[in-house]
Amino acid sequence: MAMARTVMTLSEDMIVEILLRLPVKILARFRCVSKHWRSLISDPQFAKRHFKRASEHTQKILLSTPSTLGFIEIDAPFWDASAVRDLFFRFKQRGRAVKTVGSCNGLVCVALYNHKDFYIWNPSTEAHRKLPDPEVSPDGGTYKYGFGYDSSSGDYKVLVASYVARNPGHFLGSEGKLFSLKGNSWIRIQVLDNHIYLTTQAGILCNSALHWEVLLDEPYNCEMIVAFNLAEEKFVNVPYPPIPIEEYEEEEDIDICFGGLRNLGGRLCCTCYRTNFVELLVMMEYGV
Repeated sequence: MAMARTVMTLSEDMIVEILLRLPVKILARFRCVSKHWRSLISDPQFAKRHFKRASEHTQKILLSTPSTLGFIEIDAPFWDASAVRDLFFRFKQRGRAVKTVGSCNGLVCVALYNHKDFYIWNPSTEAHRKLPDPEVSPDGGTYKYGFGYDSSSGDYKVLVASYVARNPGHFLGSEGKLFSLKGNSWIRIQVLDNHIYLTTQAGILCNSALHWEVLLDEPYNCEMIVAFNLAEEKFVNVPYPPIPIEEYEEEEDIDICFGGLRNLGGRLCCTCYRTNFVELLVMMEYGV
């Protein structure tokens, strides 16, 4: 009597758990196994779970120069140049410098230095998408960028702002454009007043908003943070954290200088340089 063969099958949940542990390039090949697997791997919710798990186990720092992009593992030995891994991108053009606009959820937005060619790129799969020309002001202006994810709409957005200056600190005009990946189009947005200048080129993404330190034309100082809310698509002011001067009353010379914003573990962080040391001021509750 012939013995019946028993075919062992895995549950859907088990298959998903296995796939979540695989590298992106292998997942791309596994999409060809069947229509069901293609649908499963292409599901946005699966992509979010895969990225979240990968981020928890492997953290990398993106390194950018005018001509190259690379990454390094966050736990790599300090000053170990051999730990840096160059990233290859097919859209790089000879003699054209590359500017990193921002990174989010494993995607990187870059711009070539003509302020017309913008790309959203996935370094893991090497897939990229060229964005339409934003048609901002011609060369001669100062450009500010930002890239982030709007969780309320599930959309990735790119911000480009152009400031035309008469001389440093005096701005004649400005314009802004916002790109929606879902809509594949740019829209014109209202930017900041001409007497307000964003000190850094790339905005810091935190809490679905892009952040810059602000330099005021008159008085010519840096006293606040401005944020572009990706969901509401408008700029809002964020106050600087209070400086605990009373802690240093005994010091004769107190030289305090703010030195840039950071995203520290999902929280907005301000670097404060004092006379003899550096202090990090972290916004534990956003907007407070």
